[in-house]
Amino acid sequence: MRKTRRALIIWSASVLLALGLILGFLYWGVNRIPSLDEQFPVNQAPMSIMIHAPEHGSQWPADAFIPVRVTISHRYKLDTLELWVDGRRISSAALDGGKAPYSAHVFRWMPVVNGSHRLFVRARDGEGNLAQSHTLAVTATDPSGFGVVPADSRPADGVRRVEILPEEVRKRLNDSNAPQTSSPPTSLSAVPELEAPGDVSLWLSRKFSVEEELPQPPELQVSSADCDVDLTLTDRGGTELGYFIYRSQPGSDSFVRIAALGPLAAGEQLTYRDQDQKGPLIYYAASFNTRGESPGAPVLVNFADANCQHLSINQGIEWSEGALSIAETVDLAYVYYAFNGGGFKRFPEDPDQFLIPSEFTVSVDEIADQLVDRSPVSVYEIDLVLWGWEAGSLVNLGSWYSRVERSDLTICNLGTGCTGDAASQFRSTYGEIGAGGEDRLREFYWSTNAPGTTEVLWQVSSEPFPENHLLDPPGLIAAGCAKGGKSGAFRVDFGDLSVYDPHALPCGGVQFQDQEAPSFSLAGLPRIRTTYYARFTPLAGNQPAGPPSNVVEIRVKLAEEVFEPVIEDHLPDIYEVEILEFSEIKRADPEYWGCVSILELDYDRIWQDFRDTFPPAIYDQQITDMASDLYDQLLYAMDNNLLICPTDYDAPEESILEQWAGMLEEGLNKFWDTVTGAFNALKDGIVEAAAAVINELGIPCDAACKAGLKAGLEIGMTYFTGIPPTLPDFDQLADQGIDYAIELAVAEAGIPCPEACRDALRSELEEIVENVVDQHDQPACGNAKWAHALGKNTFCFPDGVDTEPVPEGLSNPALARVRVTRTGDGPPPPFSYHGSPSYVLDMRVWGTNTNLIGQTIPYSYSYWGGEPYKENFTISVNPGELQGLVFKAESIPLPAMDPGESITIPVTFQWTSYAIPGHLMKLASELEKRGIELSDVGGLGGRRGANFDWRCLYEGGRLEIKAEVSCLSVPPGLVGSSTPTEDSTLVPCGAADGPIIHQETHAPCYP
Repeated sequence: MRKTRRALIIWSASVLLALGLILGFLYWGVNRIPSLDEQFPVNQAPMSIMIHAPEHGSQWPADAFIPVRVTISHRYKLDTLELWVDGRRISSAALDGGKAPYSAHVFRWMPVVNGSHRLFVRARDGEGNLAQSHTLAVTATDPSGFGVVPADSRPADGVRRVEILPEEVRKRLNDSNAPQTSSPPTSLSAVPELEAPGDVSLWLSRKFSVEEELPQPPELQVSSADCDVDLTLTDRGGTELGYFIYRSQPGSDSFVRIAALGPLAAGEQLTYRDQDQKGPLIYYAASFNTRGESPGAPVLVNFADANCQHLSINQGIEWSEGALSIAETVDLAYVYYAFNGGGFKRFPEDPDQFLIPSEFTVSVDEIADQLVDRSPVSVYEIDLVLWGWEAGSLVNLGSWYSRVERSDLTICNLGTGCTGDAASQFRSTYGEIGAGGEDRLREFYWSTNAPGTTEVLWQVSSEPFPENHLLDPPGLIAAGCAKGGKSGAFRVDFGDLSVYDPHALPCGGVQFQDQEAPSFSLAGLPRIRTTYYARFTPLAGNQPAGPPSNVVEIRVKLAEEVFEPVIEDHLPDIYEVEILEFSEIKRADPEYWGCVSILELDYDRIWQDFRDTFPPAIYDQQITDMASDLYDQLLYAMDNNLLICPTDYDAPEESILEQWAGMLEEGLNKFWDTVTGAFNALKDGIVEAAAAVINELGIPCDAACKAGLKAGLEIGMTYFTGIPPTLPDFDQLADQGIDYAIELAVAEAGIPCPEACRDALRSELEEIVENVVDQHDQPACGNAKWAHALGKNTFCFPDGVDTEPVPEGLSNPALARVRVTRTGDGPPPPFSYHGSPSYVLDMRVWGTNTNLIGQTIPYSYSYWGGEPYKENFTISVNPGELQGLVFKAESIPLPAMDPGESITIPVTFQWTSYAIPGHLMKLASELEKRGIELSDVGGLGGRRGANFDWRCLYEGGRLEIKAEVSCLSVPPGLVGSSTPTEDSTLVPCGAADGPIIHQETHAPCYP
């Protein structure tokens, strides 16, 4: 009996213990089940879409056919691509599968209606997956039309203006853009909500039963009252488990998920109210099931009430160059501002202080940026209300609201261990590392308020980053992913950048294939690259959640190193170098800027572009009228040898000249720089196509081979993509550049590559070059900022208008062609050792200018000084003889060549940073005295522009161009006699060509 009782107690205790363990496990498991957002993270489709053009915030005439250039990275074959603008689908393109893993497309869209427009792109693949890009905003101004002028006269002699946008069409579209004030539907059901976040049944369903197809996208209707938005969803039948609602606010680069709503019965409706908003806003709803999300059509919401609008312009406020500015009729002004919906504060703070007319040139956008910079707390929303005195009366000038999305990056200048308050002063936006030191590990600190951020993509490049969302920029050498939503840190070892994968998307879970990091990078050689550039982009899934951060410069301090064993300072001459050509910078004639000749017309394509850009409310007959009118005008110009030129922009004469002088060299490659962007976006596709051909030839080309092809192409294209297609011998230069890129790619891949292999690479590269040239035959089709600096309006023709730029209106960079011939005997050693090239072509252009001795150059600077609002100062410099590198020194890797072989390389030069020594010393002294930094006054040059000192060196000076080949030295100094070591260095191995003396013929720089 006692045994039985004991057994019963033990058995009961065991049951209770087991039950407790089961309940504890279930409790623990339920709490460990991912939340709804974790189960359905945003932007997880196996695709990523990037919009390369137009630029975010750019300004365009309402009648310009703006090219929207897109690249798509994708795992599966593509089905369709759609352009959406202001909640309306503008155009849809069938891509017929695309070219995996990267495809490209160009839409053309005419804004028609003045004001701000927001656009994004969606793509669907053959598996039903759907992805969408980041959003961007552009501003449309009054139509500019285009000008017609006889080819034998100058545009300044008079331009016959041609309009292509009928006023009645614009009026009808303006009326259709009126704010939505309709009432929401009646008799709506209550809003059922999911049991999630952490819904067990949903989690189990996704684990054990995944739907075969995505659900039907929901139908979304919107209405607004006061500053509230009612969003009504209608079920369209299907297998959805619930709905997500997404919103994009003014100033935002992305859509943010704002709500999760429960499932509906077929045909049932529900309404979600989004309160206290400011428009215009874009919403869309997505249904989801265990397979994933299915987004519906987006909807644009405007508000009739000015208090609910992003921008309310009263008298005294106007748009200028895409920014909000105070009109000159205002005598004094001040601002009330509020952050994050808090209380308003006055600026300037002292009620007796005001902004004065000389400060009105600073846009309201810049004032907002400065206020945000000074804020001790993170700012994600800003409201501005502007007041001013006009003709003795106090008037409300207007109000402005924007979502603030900013990302900040700083570097630790102490190597590792830069933490704590005491070390925070060593964090800055530039860093220094020693070329031979042991402190090349640097810590970066990042922060962002971009909504929906899940991680950040950090990148290090050997070239300055472009000012856009491009995730695969030129010169990219290292990248990584840092998890987090608001802030964090990451470390980069600049002593060995080859360990980092420079692939465009290491974050967000979008990896389409195994990627091996290239083993060779020019940036690994401090003697070649002395500056690195770092930034990060906040990501929501695999798409940007906001704009990229500021760029941090990392400067390499070159140090003398003693090599053991002793290295020869010159090897036997086994190479011959010949500079075939050098051409200086060619400046455009401002009068001919943007002018083109008509080569060919296709009426059907013109008609289709008009049809795509207008809503169905514009009938086909009206489309035909507009397309026919444009076609007839251009046909007449083509038949009668007339030039088509941009119309004049009414701007103050001094601003035209000042901006043109300051932006000349900076903008030299603006016409052609998208070649680099197109190549970088599509290079993986090029490599995949070439590798497929190589494998078909029976030559194994695995991941390492592909990485080598990619690395070689990246380096080779660097020295080709700056060549403008307007040069008379462009075709020859392009062929030479492609030859060089192919040879370098083959050498880096380390595989035999017969003619069929080279033909595959050539075919892909020629296709990109031809495609980009065709898209860039209209130099006036660009951001209005550049056009207005020349007193011109920008203009873009539709697809179907084939043009040729007028050479007088184009700028070209400095260009050289160099032929290198192998003269030595014996087979060449491998292409590279220990990540360093075996052979390098060194080019240097040195300038000397004595024309400014005895002159005085004044520089004007201004900065935000608190009280008063802006402070100014001037320094003067008396320069002596100016000398220095005029262009960045080029060290160009060479493929291994057999005796007698030669290669011709076209090289475009980039102007280098240069400062007159007395200028820097006096400026540093003045900055220290005022307790400010160089960044506070906007960089070097003041009102004369950042490159003014460089122009002083270049213009009127004497140039010396020199070229020679260097080889990796090996004891006892004979190439190929033994294997180079990590201590080997590049030393001359052939007689130098030059220096060739070139005298600039432009007038010297003077005060």
